[in-house]
Amino acid sequence: MTNFSQASEIKPCDFCEDPVLNFCRDCKNGLCKICTANHFLLKPSIVHDIVPFRYGTGTTRFSPQCACLSSEIPVLYCFDCLFPFCTACKHIHESHLSGCISENIHVLVQLLQEQNLELMNNIIPWSEASIDIINVKRTELSSRYEKLQVEINTQRNLLHKCLDDHFDGKLETLREMETQHLEKLSNELEKYRKQKEFMIGILKRNKGILGSFRMLQKGKPQQIFKSLKVDLYPKFEELKMPSFVTDVTVENIRKKLSDFAGSLVQGSLLLSYLTPPPRKTFLSEKPMSVPKQITVFAIGGFGGDIACERGGTVWISELGSRHIMQYDFKGGKTGNIISVTSQPSFLSLNSKGHLFYTEFRDESVKCVTHKIPETFAKNKGWQPRGIHCCLNDDVLVCEYSEELKHSRIVRYNSAGACLTILEYGTSQQKPLFENVRFLCENKNGDIGLTETDKVTVVVIRKNGRKRFQYSGHIRFSNFDDFEFAGISSDSRCNYVISDPKNRTLHVIDWQGKFLFYVMPGKLVSPMAVCVDDEDRAWVSEARGSIQVLTYMDNDTV
Repeated sequence: MTNFSQASEIKPCDFCEDPVLNFCRDCKNGLCKICTANHFLLKPSIVHDIVPFRYGTGTTRFSPQCACLSSEIPVLYCFDCLFPFCTACKHIHESHLSGCISENIHVLVQLLQEQNLELMNNIIPWSEASIDIINVKRTELSSRYEKLQVEINTQRNLLHKCLDDHFDGKLETLREMETQHLEKLSNELEKYRKQKEFMIGILKRNKGILGSFRMLQKGKPQQIFKSLKVDLYPKFEELKMPSFVTDVTVENIRKKLSDFAGSLVQGSLLLSYLTPPPRKTFLSEKPMSVPKQITVFAIGGFGGDIACERGGTVWISELGSRHIMQYDFKGGKTGNIISVTSQPSFLSLNSKGHLFYTEFRDESVKCVTHKIPETFAKNKGWQPRGIHCCLNDDVLVCEYSEELKHSRIVRYNSAGACLTILEYGTSQQKPLFENVRFLCENKNGDIGLTETDKVTVVVIRKNGRKRFQYSGHIRFSNFDDFEFAGISSDSRCNYVISDPKNRTLHVIDWQGKFLFYVMPGKLVSPMAVCVDDEDRAWVSEARGSIQVLTYMDNDTV
């Protein structure tokens, strides 16, 4: 086995500086992913033989073949079947739209380009996102079923307790009946004992009378018999035993048990694995030649964070202020003010209109409902910074530890329970992040965040795997270095990033490809940025003003 002491050098594309992936054997050019799709337009008269770069030095050519598997090279192409065919198979495609390959090479090129773009920008990423979601659900499956088992056992224990309490009560009643019955029998026993003693006394007396004839001689027999008028046979008070009567059978118990024991319903497996919608390609949606400034307004103090809501209104926090103000689309105050006890740092809104903000000093996340702030989450030793409410109302919070000197990303559900913590890599030794300030989640479920110390933008998947890292775009600009602050995502899953040092906004797509700058050099130290539901970018500036910009044509929105 060959041991490599260092990584091999990455060969750049012959037309740009991106890594080469493919090789054209006819033109002898190395091509990246984007240049591969555009390469057919350079010389449409040539049938380009493009193979993976590792096969580029070989001699085997991959020529198309007709479906009849003949040795004849196909010269015709069926646009209905999307397959080349030879002249011998022409009768099969008589009713189809077909033509000569050499004459319709531009149509083929367009079809191939559309297919390649659809594969690269939509289908393959959509499949990757689906795989990620299913893998996450697989890892969470055992814990969720354990929770269901706990719920079922809890219900079983509850029913057992209710049944035990019920039958314990019956046994207690039975013991009371036994005590009463025993007391009655004891009373009757004492009564008959006394009766027996009394009869024995009468018997002795009668014997004495019989032994003496004086009373009989005196002629008073009635007096003697009067004294014998007693109840010789008193009536016995009989107590019957209690009986336990039940008409409940096993079948009746099973029928009635489901009414109060709960039921287990199988969920829809198709709906439980919801995959994100296919990503939209940005190539058909061109940016404005000159981004427009819709409005600019002052907020009185230095702008903090921005949280957009539907209808063209936003909530804005001011640095050093204990008030969160609401502004409309034209920059006017709506009169809605939320007063808090400390100084809010970062803001976000969920789909229900609940406002979340982080308190740096209190080390807590607060949720405002009906203008009343309540503690949503709090982790001692971790300072919450950037916050973002997801489409499913999960809450993402980036937290920083002064002791550990690194950041982590915590996901909470809408009730404030911690779902996942992204802190360490697979080695459990090296932290994933150093100093994160802002973060957001796009429609694909990817999380974008800005690293202050590294001066980079990192985008990770939901499970924490890195998708890409963006460190700025120097090729078509005069910028030497960058400084990233706020980050937000638009309806196309693109990321809009503020750059205070170069006084501009960077727009990159969901794969990390640079798209364009927004008003370079014309913004005053932009910090927080938030894109609303109509793809308008709200930017807070260091001078205490808010700019509202649009960077996409209206017909592409």
